[in-house]
Amino acid sequence: MKQNPKSIDMPLKIEDKMEISELLSRYNLAMDCNDLDAWLETWNEDGILIANFGEARGRKQLADLMTSIQPSFASGKRHMSSNMIIGDEDNGNVGVISYLTVIEARKQPSVVASGVYKDILKKDDDKWRFTHRRLEVDLVEDQ
Repeated sequence: MKQNPKSIDMPLKIEDKMEISELLSRYNLAMDCNDLDAWLETWNEDGILIANFGEARGRKQLADLMTSIQPSFASGKRHMSSNMIIGDEDNGNVGVISYLTVIEARKQPSVVASGVYKDILKKDDDKWRFTHRRLEVDLVEDQ
């Protein structure tokens, strides 16, 4: 029987799933603490972020985007990922879908934003990092 040359999905080990879950937490904590270096460490060199507030390709543009949104958009907030679904490995990549909830932390706690992350991760230097991250923010219209 002829084998399909396309790679076969491989189930991820539980250790990989735990590392990926921790990656999302490190990303959020770095954003909350305004720790640009730690935040950039969650990205592969050629990582791409696409969101309604901007798009960045590569660590230089990622750093510029983070620096521009931190003072007004992200400062004083708690970013939380939940309902995470981690796919199996395919060609070295892993897809992840998760919810984002953003809580105001400087005033009375309240939900100030929510959305869905759609991610592609790849292992780089034995660490899972973001290759492509799309944030679809839930936009609320005033009634």
